Formats: sequence, C-alpha cells, structure tokens
Amino acid sequence: MSTIKSSDEHLTLNADGSSKDIKFQANGVEKASISSSGAFTSTTIDATKLTGALPAISGAALTGLTTSQMPTGTIIYAATTDFGSGQFQSATTNTTVYSTTTITIPSVPAGGKILAIFNGGFGESSSGYGNYWGFHINGTAYASLIRATQSHLDSNTMQKTVTLSSAATNVVVKIVSTHSGASYQEFRLGGASPATLSVFVIK
Repeated sequence: MSTIKSSDEHLTLNADGSSKDIKFQANGVEKASISSSGAFTSTTIDATKLTGALPAISGAALTGLTTSQMPTGTIIYAATTDFGSGQFQSATTNTTVYSTTTITIPSVPAGGKILAIFNGGFGESSSGYGNYWGFHINGTAYASLIRATQSHLDSNTMQKTVTLSSAATNVVVKIVSTHSGASYQEFRLGGASPATLSVFVIK
C-alpha cells in the first residue's frame, strides 16, 4: 500500500496550469475530481457520510411535469370563480336557465374526473315554487342535485363528479336551474349570500 501524507503540515496537491483539475482514480478509473474552480465531482457519494448544512437547491431551472407524468389521483387543474354582487335571471314556466358565470377547463385527459363544487346562496324569488339546481358540465346537465322550495336559500353546497371517457378541451362548467309548473319571477345566485363555483380535474 502506498500512502501520501504530511507530517503535521498542510498537504498540497497542485494541478499546475490554467483550468487543470485534480483527479482521483482507482484501478485506472476516475472516481472523483476537483475542478480549477473548486467544484468537487464524484461518481458515487455515500449519503450517510454527508454532514453539516447542505447548499440550497434552486428550482429556477426545473421544468414542469406533464400530465402523463403525474400519478393517478393527482389534481392537475383547479379554478374558482364567484358570482359577485349577485346574478339574477328571469324565467317562466317550464324553463331551464344557466349561469352566465362559468369556468372553462383548458383540457381534460381521457379517464380524467371533473369535480364541480358550489358553495353559497341561491334560490328563487317566489316562495313555494320548487326548482332544481345542478351543474352543466361538458354539454350535459346534471340538474337534479338540490331542490329549492323557498325564496333565497342560503349556505348551500352541492357537488358533482363526472368522468370523461375521452380527452376533451375547453370544457365549460356552469350552474343550471330547471323549473316546471307555475311560473316564477327569477332565480338568484350570490348577492347578499356570497356564492362560489370551484372546479378540479383529477387524473
């Protein structure tokens, strides 16, 4: 065995010349090196031997993961909108009406799930008439989730999960209200009781 050591003194390994590295080899194969700028490079570092504070890792150069790289069950899109000072729409007998406030999902992969959640106040202007509320998702109405039977119901929640069998783009989600029977004046979203629509896409 050959040993390079100093006797109670500093040991200097000098790679003389511009941009020259100090290289460490085992059996003729380079295992580590120290560059002229002081950067240490190793083919294998035992993590158990690392001690002290490690340098911070910047994420500035990291690129985003694509949808295909995300595991099943990951939320790949989320958006929320509110109905502001209130949305009123007039309606008559046997009428279906939609909210003008909507959320458009840029893309949903095949097999992806859309979860729509509504929170807040909604109702109809005339007490005693029953209208159904729900969501209109990707061209299909799911309008029998809640039935309003009195004027200006508050603090309500409804949700719906829809699975798309094929990929889709620009998927629109909005609130739908249906009514049959006696006429009523209008339906209400938000206003005195704030209301929000939230949409999540789950892979």
